Amino acid sequence: MKTLKIIFMGSPQFAIPSLKNIYESEHDLLGIITQPDRPRGRGYRTFPTPVKEWAEEKGIYVEQPQKLNDPSFINKIQALSPDLIVNVAFGRIIPINILELPSHGSINLHPSLLPAHRGPAPVQWAIFNGEEHTGVSVVYMEEELDAGEIILQEKEPIYMDDTTGDLLQRLAEKGARLLLEAIDLIAREEASSYPQNPSEITYAPFLKPEDEIIKWGRSTLEIHNKVRGMAPSPGAYTFHEGSRLKIWDTEVAVCHEEEESELSDTLPGTVIELGAFGFTVKTGDGVLTVKEVQPEGKKRMHASDFWRGYRLTEGVILGKK
Repeated sequence: MKTLKIIFMGSPQFAIPSLKNIYESEHDLLGIITQPDRPRGRGYRTFPTPVKEWAEEKGIYVEQPQKLNDPSFINKIQALSPDLIVNVAFGRIIPINILELPSHGSINLHPSLLPAHRGPAPVQWAIFNGEEHTGVSVVYMEEELDAGEIILQEKEPIYMDDTTGDLLQRLAEKGARLLLEAIDLIAREEASSYPQNPSEITYAPFLKPEDEIIKWGRSTLEIHNKVRGMAPSPGAYTFHEGSRLKIWDTEVAVCHEEEESELSDTLPGTVIELGAFGFTVKTGDGVLTVKEVQPEGKKRMHASDFWRGYRLTEGVILGKK
């Protein structure tokens, strides 16, 4: 098997298992391209990406271009003479003049079963939609986003209580293994690929601030899916006494016919029961148990501690600013 000279492009924690696999393989990791350091958190301190932190621990060459089309940056990549560029969640559109530099092309690991959920938030939208499975795809990269020919794919179930964080962690590990398998196939000149089916294309766009708001008139399952899809970040929220209340953990409650009849005239968002379990809220078609919350400016807490300490009572309607 030929040893490939690889440039790795990636930024978040999701990319680390793939990067680690390549680093520990027989292939030659020439260097890493990641996003510039950015401020985050309350103090707006500047932090490197997880990929940069990992690379610096290993003493690997790192580039953080402000502009991918900068001629000096492109010249640096060209001078390295890579056989393959591997992208795992770099976080920006990569220009075609970079993708075409390597002799064996450029490949991408995407956390969905392409052509489903092209775009930047495939895991979140799979959970929002209540889908039962997703997966990982290794594809050749081309100018159109996530549109390249598929080399390998593998399914992964989505469990009822999976958050985005839970699912991303499993997909990162599964994807890392699949990615290295694809790289080895390319090195042996045994990689085959096939085009994506245009009739099966769906999109997973960036999350907007308004996507975080819980609309209690939606179904119980839709709200539960929103909460887990927004965890661990940015979090779904409602309002209590005019302040934001993030909802971090919920459970779909069973609502019997008699209870449904009694609650038929109750407005969605109404708190209908308090207990050691947390509190239960009326939804558009039933009830939802809230188990963990975070008041604005405070730490996360069990929902039972919240209702005891923040004057939440039965009959209060959540969602009002």
